[in-house]
Amino acid sequence: MLSILWTFLAVVNVILCVLLIAIILLQKSRSHGAAAGLAFGAGMGEQLFGAQAGNILTNATIILLTAFLVNTTILAVISGRLHGSRSVTDSLPNEQIPIAGPTPISQSPIAPQSEAPAPMPPAPSGIAGEPVTLDTSTPEPPDNPPVENPPAQE
Repeated sequence: MLSILWTFLAVVNVILCVLLIAIILLQKSRSHGAAAGLAFGAGMGEQLFGAQAGNILTNATIILLTAFLVNTTILAVISGRLHGSRSVTDSLPNEQIPIAGPTPISQSPIAPQSEAPAPMPPAPSGIAGEPVTLDTSTPEPPDNPPVENPPAQE
């Protein structure tokens, strides 16, 4: 029964979409001179429905839009009942993750720091645990002196 109702409401939704598009395109643009609005038939509403076409088309747009939103909401509810309510959180594990509480603060006074600096962390390792070496030597100058460019001929 719900699948028949869903199909009927889906067809009604498509018809409402087409009617909304047509009525919106029939309306006059707000700038009253936009070439794009006239190209899509914005002036046709006034020719078809007379001088009060703006009020009629505006009211029709509001009514169709409200019907479209209500219909879409009903379709979403029916779809949830037909296919079952699925959520992204349904795929998460149900086990509890322990949360660490605050660490207790020591009541002892702060110990004086030693003069020695903290030890350095180990150097990054290369491929397969080999140490990384950096070449800090300066490159050798080329054997040939630079060639001067001949002047351009005019």
